[in-house]
Amino acid sequence: MTWQYQRYTKNLRYLQNGPAKFGLNLLLIIFLFSEAQV
Repeated sequence: MTWQYQRYTKNLRYLQNGPAKFGLNLLLIIFLFSEAQV
């Protein structure tokens, strides 16, 4: 359990520094757009 958590946090840290910022922003925009369409 612990090593999985450590790997998850490490991946999360990498994603926060990497292209995930763009990806998360894109997901947020898509989510807001779909919410606005309803």
